[in-house]
Amino acid sequence: MLADNGPVPSDPLTRAAILDLLQHLVRIPSVNPTLAPDEAHGESAIAEFACAWLAEHGLRSWTEQAAPGRPNAVAEGGEGNGPTVVLCAHLDTVGTAGMTIPPFERASMATASTVAAATT
Repeated sequence: MLADNGPVPSDPLTRAAILDLLQHLVRIPSVNPTLAPDEAHGESAIAEFACAWLAEHGLRSWTEQAAPGRPNAVAEGGEGNGPTVVLCAHLDTVGTAGMTIPPFERASMATASTVAAATT
């Protein structure tokens, strides 16, 4: 469903799958309307994408409004009979004014590799 260049790898933890996901996420404008009201896209599109990705990988997913028009993506898996793990991240980004590169274009694999390495 998500890959533009062929099927999504069955293992979401492979390098190729992670880079594919990263490239998709980068392409979705999610500018925080509080930080950049003139270009605010909000988080709706990226929250919907995140929920679809999570559901595609076997998790129950839904959105919850953190504030009006500001959804979070929420997911859960398992049967609730073991330890609990909570992961929290933000979906919004800062404004793009002044950027010298197109902020929402799909990066090359080399660029995506560099970004992925810098964030680990």
